[in-house]
Amino acid sequence: MRLAAEGLVILEDHKGFRVAPVSRDEMVDIANTLLELEAIAIRQATQKGDDRWEADIVARFHELSKRQMFGADGTLDPEWEARNVAFHEALYAACGSPSLKLVCHVLYERHSRYRRLRTKKAGKPGRDVSKEHEALMQATIRRDADTAVSLLRKHRSATLQDVLTKWSGDTPE
Repeated sequence: MRLAAEGLVILEDHKGFRVAPVSRDEMVDIANTLLELEAIAIRQATQKGDDRWEADIVARFHELSKRQMFGADGTLDPEWEARNVAFHEALYAACGSPSLKLVCHVLYERHSRYRRLRTKKAGKPGRDVSKEHEALMQATIRRDADTAVSLLRKHRSATLQDVLTKWSGDTPE
């Protein structure tokens, strides 16, 4: 039922559950909404965060940088994905709004579904995601909200474009 509430499965009367279909429009909507909410959360976190919040961001980045994004089979590494989620959530952990953090988490999970579909056959992106994360970390712990949001916008937009370039028909390749 939780997956149905999050839009990942559909409950059909007298039939049970089925996986929710994917659509290009939904993917773009989720990515753009997530970006805007994360931007609000990061702005708030840069105002409210403390030394412990900064240290957690650095620690999450360090953990993420120790892992390769893709496994030997060319698919997104699940451990990297978990560390990526932890890093992004650390950026806005100090925002002061549990509701905002929850909505961002749910949208991130829905966004990740599309990224995982893309990586089944996509191969490595033509960009240095680790450098993008490092720059985002640096701007955030400097409390430079404008730069952090700008970098987040570029990072999320590049990821969205990676997925869109692999899209054909109703589902990503």
